[in-house]
Amino acid sequence: MSHPIARHLYQIQATTGEGFFRLWDDWLTLAVTAFCRDDDAYMAVMNRYGPRIPNKTHPADHFAQALGTFLQTCAKDSALGTPFPDTLGRIYEEEALTNNYAGQFFTPEPLCAMMAKMIIEPTDEDITICDPACGSGRFFIHAQPIAPKAHFTGIDRDLTCVHMTALNMLVRNADATIVHGNTLSLETFGGYQTRRTPLGGEIRTLTAEQASTFLTAAAKALNTQQRTTAELGTSPASSSPASDPTPSPDTTGPQPFVVDRKGQMGFDF
Repeated sequence: MSHPIARHLYQIQATTGEGFFRLWDDWLTLAVTAFCRDDDAYMAVMNRYGPRIPNKTHPADHFAQALGTFLQTCAKDSALGTPFPDTLGRIYEEEALTNNYAGQFFTPEPLCAMMAKMIIEPTDEDITICDPACGSGRFFIHAQPIAPKAHFTGIDRDLTCVHMTALNMLVRNADATIVHGNTLSLETFGGYQTRRTPLGGEIRTLTAEQASTFLTAAAKALNTQQRTTAELGTSPASSSPASDPTPSPDTTGPQPFVVDRKGQMGFDF
């Protein structure tokens, strides 16, 4: 049986004839743009469904009910502890929406959990965790309890996946930058940034230029982390300034955001 969220979308399909994938993509776009308070982007989608007809349910009602169901599901699951399941990714798979012909496959959640435990040491430090093909953000979901103050940087070519990851990070009150772009070419089209606050997650949109700036900064931050880790395993002689052949980091390009003592990211560039 389909998830209650999917059933709301199927009710829209029954009255409009739209394909389920289009409805799923529209619902995610409406949810993200609503939280971002981006009225123009929200109405660009909603206007396609026409005006309200007296005494008749409008698709907007089912979209809203689907979002409410998602938030209720997250609240219920989070009460059982973290990490709570990737509801969006599960529906995406259950409804056979993944594009297998384009090589799109989602890593099973148990494997994501195992990978997170194998790769990440438990820490309260402000580290950067990257996923070059983030999908619905499953790896981040299972990494967050291990490194709760980490900043997550995810990239995906599929805007639908970018929206799923952004929503997953928002409801989990995580610091994250989700880039819509190509990891191999570093081409960016935009994205979203979420920020952890005492009152819950906040989200804003990123332009292609802003996403590119942050992606470059995150890559440099990750490179610095790896270099520091490597230096900790070298002998004093090999890590001395006189014998260290590694050039000093370039400080002329984009720099990482400043992180305060609470691990919260500023929204200023």
